[in-house]
Amino acid sequence: MRGTDTATRPAPRLSVVASRYNETACLPEFHRRATAAARATVGEDYEIVLVNDGSEDGSLALMHHITAVRSFPNERPGSVHRIRVF
Repeated sequence: MRGTDTATRPAPRLSVVASRYNETACLPEFHRRATAAARATVGEDYEIVLVNDGSEDGSLALMHHITAVRSFPNERPGSVHRIRVF
């Protein structure tokens, strides 16, 4: 997986983007599966982007703990699913 310095690197061949809401228990397994699927598809030329959709259970902290994962807080909880941005 590529590093996190997006200003100096070209876009990856594959971006896995997922909205997460109160999913602390599921994040490690999701990350494992997403990583395996991305590697099987394009090798190491991928990124995983997680959007915290207003979680209140520590999901954002866990997203930051998972190495080499970009995560973004969402200022308007639930809006990611309402506008269908995945």
